[in-house]
Amino acid sequence: MVKVALIRYSADVKRCLKDCLLGIFYKKDDLICFLRDDCGCTNADLRGIDSSLIKSQIVDILYGNIDERGNSGKMQLHTIIQNVLQWSDFGSYWFKKEALNAEEAKKDIERLKKMIGEKTKEDERVQELHRRKAEIEAKRLKQQTLTDLCESFSLLAKMNNEAQERGFAFEKFLQELFGFFDIRMEKPYKLIGEQIDGSFKLQGDNSYICEARWKDEPSTTNALYHFAHKVSTKNLYPRGAFISVNGFSKEAVHMICQNNAPNIFLIDGADLVCVLEELISLPDLLYKKIELSQTRGEIYVSSRTILSTSS
Repeated sequence: MVKVALIRYSADVKRCLKDCLLGIFYKKDDLICFLRDDCGCTNADLRGIDSSLIKSQIVDILYGNIDERGNSGKMQLHTIIQNVLQWSDFGSYWFKKEALNAEEAKKDIERLKKMIGEKTKEDERVQELHRRKAEIEAKRLKQQTLTDLCESFSLLAKMNNEAQERGFAFEKFLQELFGFFDIRMEKPYKLIGEQIDGSFKLQGDNSYICEARWKDEPSTTNALYHFAHKVSTKNLYPRGAFISVNGFSKEAVHMICQNNAPNIFLIDGADLVCVLEELISLPDLLYKKIELSQTRGEIYVSSRTILSTSS
């Protein structure tokens, strides 16, 4: 069966279809019945058509009515074409009486098949061209967004004397970075006096509390203890990610690993840079850090180490 693409058919195709219709129907009533009963033409499609007209006029009026319907008319034309292409009744009375020429009718249908096939291939070629253009544009926009994120991160690094403003800007940056990778980060909120910097969902319904800091010094043991305790007391969010641009003191990481179950994992600025430089995607980085935290109790493994061990 020849596939009929949803395209605008040329006048040549319509003329060929008309030849086919005139070639397979001898009686005008049979043509009208075919259009109405087999092709589903509506009263609007058949408006102004009756048996007082010659067959050629019937087809011309049909085309005019269909054109007025726009896209729905195109669908109707496709249906008529499909039914004609499937026509196989060349042994009927009028063919046997040679009032209709079966060989000529078959040639017209084959000609229509060829024309439709060429149109379908051309339409597929155009669609493929549009698809490729869309892919190129999507890649361009993606690269531009990543470039903008890199610039935002660089600007944040220069805000040395504006700690509070940088904190708010860093929060926005993280929301945009996570959103770039289709990970929704919820905005900060409070629970009974506690400030929760945000949360995000990963691995289905698994949620992670997220605390982010941009301070001039590495995060200390007290900061990690406080965050780990905050995470452990939340039934809805029993896991957490602590983001500290300037990293964590070795003592802090060691103490948390020694005295707490691995319910958190750590991300530093170097990890974010690897993501921005497209050395690793954010989802891959998060999945690997979660895996190492839960299976080995290693709450901090640098992205460079992750990349070197996975290559």
